[in-house]
Amino acid sequence: MLSVTTESEPERGPGEVLVDAAAAGVNFADLVERRGRYPGGPQPPYAPEIEVAGRVADAGLEVDFAADTAVACNVGGFGNCAVVSVLESSE
Repeated sequence: MLSVTTESEPERGPGEVLVDAAAAGVNFADLVERRGRYPGGPQPPYAPEIEVAGRVADAGLEVDFAADTAVACNVGGFGNCAVVSVLESSE
């Protein structure tokens, strides 16, 4: 079962960007994990998405992305993007 929760906004550090997510993909890996059959996958509760598209809300030091830049990225694992995500700028 999926549910909506409220979490605190994550902190970002040097080399990271905070992304305000506008959309998140649902792909085969998400569906397999939802059934509990993805090898090494997370245990509930978690957010099931791997990809995110949105805009940079804030950028740390040593980052080439300006605020409000449109971005799309693979966040490197389940549950890393819901409404906002902190990502390594190289992603």
